[in-house]
Amino acid sequence: MVWSGDTDGDGKTEVVASAGTNTVYALNYESGTWVPDIVASGLSAHPYGVACGDLDGDGIDEIGFGLRSTDAYIYKWNSSTSSYQQVWHYNYAGEDDIIEGIAIGDVDGDGQPEFLVGPTHVHVIKWNGTGYYEAYTITDTQGMLAGVVVGDFDSDGLNEVKACDILSGIGKEWIEKYHPEPSWITITPRSGTLAPGEQENISISIDTTNFTTGVTSLFLGVNTNDPDESSVKMPLYISVPSFVTKEIALQTGWNFITIPVDLKLNASALYSMISGCSMILKWNNSKNDFDVYVPGSPNNFAIENGIGYFISVNSNTNLSVTGMLIGNVNILLAIGWNSLGWFNPEQTNASNIYNSIAGCNIVLRWNNSRNDFDVYVPGAPDFVIRQGDGFFVSVNQQSQWHGS
Repeated sequence: MVWSGDTDGDGKTEVVASAGTNTVYALNYESGTWVPDIVASGLSAHPYGVACGDLDGDGIDEIGFGLRSTDAYIYKWNSSTSSYQQVWHYNYAGEDDIIEGIAIGDVDGDGQPEFLVGPTHVHVIKWNGTGYYEAYTITDTQGMLAGVVVGDFDSDGLNEVKACDILSGIGKEWIEKYHPEPSWITITPRSGTLAPGEQENISISIDTTNFTTGVTSLFLGVNTNDPDESSVKMPLYISVPSFVTKEIALQTGWNFITIPVDLKLNASALYSMISGCSMILKWNNSKNDFDVYVPGSPNNFAIENGIGYFISVNSNTNLSVTGMLIGNVNILLAIGWNSLGWFNPEQTNASNIYNSIAGCNIVLRWNNSRNDFDVYVPGAPDFVIRQGDGFFVSVNQQSQWHGS
């Protein structure tokens, strides 16, 4: 093992090496000869991998190394004692017992180098201002990692980590790239210490504003200092429904419409959304008449999916609604007149409605321009029913309507 760096802050480069013993030396070139300082002695096994770098940003390089065991160390120059002292140690029990894969470099793009330890997995050690801790673990790697290097392999200005396994045959290697924590997730607390038997609630907040619709699958990683399980991956599935905005043009006078997206509204809320609205009517089949909503009336009925409503406005206006598209409905059609609404994006026509409903004998569509209904019965002119249109059907038997 051999590396170099200014490990004692004297402005000169030292060579860090070991010569087959359980001791690590820092060699200073003074007066034409190499003078060794002992970095660490009496180690439990021979040192293997070594790297030097300024992990804590004080201008003096730390020395990180691994042994022919599962132990890894960081040593640092102590100017008050003019000697090297141990500042971090960890035993990676359960992984390969030769730690040759050692590197130092900025792997997360924060401008400060990290110490990488690679027995079987790659453990990334950071300085947090008061001490060294394992910030990330690369668990994709397997076997015995004889080489761990840090470099910008794709020329994007950010370093990647390359690791090679010498036990699994030619070509067993990995290149891993750090992806910073996205702004859409907030985790509280991010770190902490628990005594045996203690529990901690972790709050995760996710902003799905810029997510695509559908299900997004990802893993949430937790790093621990448990030698039996240094990292845990938990699957996280985020379902984002498809929200759309629909505009409904309302003409002066009466309009027969349905809300084509899934909104939890009542009549008063819908009334407040419509500029110049004066009245909302909902057909009541049981009394064969309309329920009326005006401000102050007791009939603050729910606005239901797949139902048509009469809206009276005193001037032309637009109603804008945003919500999830409606998949289907389950509406009981009673004998007599029933008010329905077409919420599907694809238009239909009166004849299709007529033929799809058992016992249907008439379909009506409101015609605002002549303030009367267009009537469809077999043999009469057909008409189009578009998304957002309300319509009436008269039936002579009960059935269920599902919206298509």
